[in-house]
Amino acid sequence: MMRTLIFCSYHEDSQTVELLYTDGTLIDIDCLAVEDEAARNMYERSELDYLLNRDPAGYADLILNGDVEAYLRNVTDYQLFEPESTMWSTMHFLARFEDADADRLCDAVNRALRQHPALSTAFFFDKERKLKQQYRPELLPEVTVEDVDPETEDALADTLLRPFDRLLNACLCKARVFRGRKGCYLFMDVHHVVMDGGSMCILLADIMNAYFGRPLQKDYYFAMLAEAEKRSEEGEYERDCAYFRECYGEMSDWCNNLEPDHENANIDQGHSRIYRLSFDAQQVHEAEEYWGVTLSVMAVAAGLMALSGFTGEKHVIVNWIFNNRLAPEAAGSVGMLIRNMPAAARMEEFTSVRELLHSVKDQVAGAIAHCSYDLMAEKLRAYLNDSMEVNLQLGFGGEELNELKHEMIELKDDYSAAGARLELELLENEYGDGGFDSELEYAEGLFDREKIIAFHDLYILIMETLMRKQAPDLNA
Repeated sequence: MMRTLIFCSYHEDSQTVELLYTDGTLIDIDCLAVEDEAARNMYERSELDYLLNRDPAGYADLILNGDVEAYLRNVTDYQLFEPESTMWSTMHFLARFEDADADRLCDAVNRALRQHPALSTAFFFDKERKLKQQYRPELLPEVTVEDVDPETEDALADTLLRPFDRLLNACLCKARVFRGRKGCYLFMDVHHVVMDGGSMCILLADIMNAYFGRPLQKDYYFAMLAEAEKRSEEGEYERDCAYFRECYGEMSDWCNNLEPDHENANIDQGHSRIYRLSFDAQQVHEAEEYWGVTLSVMAVAAGLMALSGFTGEKHVIVNWIFNNRLAPEAAGSVGMLIRNMPAAARMEEFTSVRELLHSVKDQVAGAIAHCSYDLMAEKLRAYLNDSMEVNLQLGFGGEELNELKHEMIELKDDYSAAGARLELELLENEYGDGGFDSELEYAEGLFDREKIIAFHDLYILIMETLMRKQAPDLNA
């Protein structure tokens, strides 16, 4: 049942807005913290104060509710396409702690979860059938310690990871603490629509902060959303849209993925291939110095070269992910901050690999400066016209938990499905050894495996050639 606001009051002495709902939920908004984050000058602060004094409920709605950005709509669309899958349960882990106190760990988990409001976000469709998000703290369950039977303790990893029962009007954060004969266990599974990969590190750090009695990090996620919405109303979104239109025109002008081998295929199963690359961190540093670009730029450029070389198309475009955590207020904020960004190449315009690399470098800088608009999400149809994704990704090893002796346990996933047609990930330190791996993920039913392997091999060849400070053939 959807809750209803029955009382709203602004308390000038404490500078808070108090909200009371029909289900008993009581929310206090710290107005000073909101204005410190969301108001960039005296005029914007004055506008917020005007709304606060005349319409406290409207002020609360601005802060707590809002439109859903294009990337989140896409994730939701994909998940609704395959609701019985774990395709976007990408933020999950199971850790076993040998000497930790289970009750103390449980209290720390609850404190950390409540500290970050994005974990209490619910998604719903409004009367105009627009997807919205709302702060619903009552949906986030209290975590309690569960005693696990010794006979089933070793099978925990086989049974925990399952699809979310509901995607709309529901909590999308699962957390459980178990006490067993081999120690205590922490399981977490947070849907990708709620938070990104960078958020997991922040959340785990705060669990450790809470466990050892340290202050938790300040979270400005909803204030950041409110600020972004305000900038959009001031014309930023239209300006950024015009920028991408001028740079890239229509998406239909570009080759953005491999042609599928099988139409109308079953895409339930995702498949992956991980290949250990031959270079190390020192070679990466030397290659960055030689080419004058970062490793992430080389990864994106290699994706463009591989897509062009494999398909024979000269006008190619790929999708890369910007973590969107440059602002200092993002340091302790959990949520979905990442952005889909384009990089493209008209291969006939380049006379050298160095020119292509620096073109991608300039595109990355331009995209970051205009990141409020998501060109890659426009007219997107799941598994039909989505662009190949190319990213550099830092491996998640749970290092934030290192203050407690622990072991990360691999979870069995019987419900996996491809989150896209084709993704290339350059993984850094995936296994905690400082090495680099190339992972290819794809919708198994769409492509012949021999073709996918050949494409992946070409991408690997290009990356390793760049690391040797040699130029791959642009006309391959």
